[in-house]
Parts: sequence; C-alpha cells; structure tokens
Amino acid sequence: HGVASTLAERSFALFERAWAFRLCPENYNAVSGEPLDQPDTEGFYGWGALLPTVAVGEIMDASPWDGWHITTTGEPTRLGPLESPLGPVTLTIEGGIATLTRGEEAVLITDVRGRLSDLRFGRGMVVFTLPADLAAPATITLPGVPGGAVLLARAGTRDLAWTDRDGSTAVTIPADANGLACRIVWDEERPEQA
Repeated sequence: HGVASTLAERSFALFERAWAFRLCPENYNAVSGEPLDQPDTEGFYGWGALLPTVAVGEIMDASPWDGWHITTTGEPTRLGPLESPLGPVTLTIEGGIATLTRGEEAVLITDVRGRLSDLRFGRGMVVFTLPADLAAPATITLPGVPGGAVLLARAGTRDLAWTDRDGSTAVTIPADANGLACRIVWDEERPEQA
C-alpha cells in the first residue's frame, strides 16, 4: 500500500490546492501543478473530483481484496458520512483515537494504527483483520456492548482479554497480533448488568 498511499496523498494535495480557490480542474501542469495555465483548461470539470476520491479510498473503502476497510494514522481526520456495508457512517480521528459512527451512534472506537480490513458487523459480532504492521498494543472498544455479554474475543487462535468500561467492551490487542483475523462475539439477549 506504500506507493498507492503516496499517490493518494499527492493527488489530494494537488486537488486541495486548487479547491482552495473552488477549482476542480480536469488537467494540471505536469511540472508546476497549476490548474489554469493553459488556454484550453476548464476550471471546473467532473473528472477533477476523482483526485480526492483516491485519498478517500485510502482512509475508507470496500474492495474485493480487503473487504471494507478503514485506515487510521492517528492524524486528525473526519470522513463522512459515506455509504458503507453498515449504512451511512462517519470516521473521526481525534487525539489518536478513531471513532466509527452510524448516525449518532458510535459502533467502534480504537487506537489501532494502520488498516483494519475485512471489517464486518453482524448480529452480536464484529470481525476484522488487524494491520500487518501493528507496532504497539491497542484497544478496540465496542460502545453499548457490555463486557458481561461478550462470549468470545479472539485474534487468530489466541483468546484476547476484554473489560467492561462503563457499559462498553474494551478488547486489548497485543502488539504481536500482526495481520491476524479477529472475531468478537456477544450475546445480544443478555441484560446490560450481566
């Protein structure tokens, strides 16, 4: 993803510079990046909107290879609402903490850095694959899922520790869980005090 990430960053920077003047050009000068330095250049053209789309896909996208994924760097970000397999969602990163919300409801909070791929939510479960380059221990929090309702939290074949934090489940991800598929399953029928 390194070369693709660089392309996405540079594409967005090029677009953002023009968008500051509310331009969405079709063409840019290959040397200077200027959007209107040729007589036949249009200042607002639909194809120009593809440049920031590449950057959006770096943060959140769905593909046949990675499924639905979100990528967090810890940098302040707000993306959305966007359509997703979960419906319209917004990803916000503040203070190194990423929060995925559906409407006003937070559905996942994490300090994981990198790409969470193959992200799927189902009735009483969430599954995802951790970044291949996980560098530090991290936490995945499931708001509104009481710790007492959790039946299973696993990375690969390893059981993960979890705790209840004010009615939400916080699952600890060890730093050596690089690239492992994770599954968290809970009983939706259990009362909140469980």
